[in-house]
Amino acid sequence: TPVVESIPLVAGWFEVRQSFVEELDRAYPAIDPILTLREIRAWCVANPKNRKTAGGATRFINGWFAREQNRQRA
Repeated sequence: TPVVESIPLVAGWFEVRQSFVEELDRAYPAIDPILTLREIRAWCVANPKNRKTAGGATRFINGWFAREQNRQRA
């Protein structure tokens, strides 16, 4: 599936594909996935020392989405 967003990592980039965005949208219905991915990208650009590895990128993204979902419910 096409790449929707690219998140900078410690080494290289994590390409977020449309299929992953669809899974995020299904799991976190209160969240705009594209806007949230842009926020994640901006955070990673602004915090290069806290960038994630390729292996930890999906966990980081899921954690971010889960926190946003919980904020929407509160």
